[in-house]
Order: sequence, then structure tokens, then C-alpha cells
Amino acid sequence: MEEKFNYKYVLFLACVSALGGFLFIAMRFVDTLGRRKLMIFGALGLSIVYALISSAYYFEFKGLQILFLVVVSIGIYSMSLAPITWVVLSEIFPNRVRGLRFRDK
Repeated sequence: MEEKFNYKYVLFLACVSALGGFLFIAMRFVDTLGRRKLMIFGALGLSIVYALISSAYYFEFKGLQILFLVVVSIGIYSMSLAPITWVVLSEIFPNRVRGLRFRDK
């Protein structure tokens, strides 16, 4: 009995690969490129990719075009906004201020 090719697995593997791969790229470039450049790149890149995704849905594209755009958006997010937000938040609040919150519990 021959099984059909299931695109759900391809989508899952593509998303996980993009998430993990681009996260390591962000770890490499966070200090060399700077946090601000990566945040601006992430915001602009995601807005462009989301506009492309919405127009692709409007023109009823299906299949690999949508998959490619989704993987690109996951890659941009995982190398810019996702890790940099936590780095910036940890730099805004010093350890003594963050420690006060946990001490009160």
C-alpha cells in the first residue's frame, strides 16, 4: 500500500530548521551588527514578508510559495525580534532591580 506524501511534516521540519538555524545566526551577529540594526531589520523584514503573505493569500497562491514565505518570516523573527528583545530587556533592568521582584515573594 502506497502512502501519500504528507506536507505537514515538510512544513514542521522547515519551520523547526528555520527557527533553530536563524537563532544561531542571531547569536553570532548580536554583538557585531548591534541590537538596534537587528531590531530594525526584523521589524522591516517582517512587515515586508507579512505584506507578501497577505497578497499571496489574496491572489490565492498555494503550496510552496506560502511555505517559503512562512519559513522566511520565521527565520527573520527568530534572528531578530525573538532573541534581541530578551537581551534588551535584561540590559534595561539591572540585576538589583530584577532581584527586588523575586525577593518580595
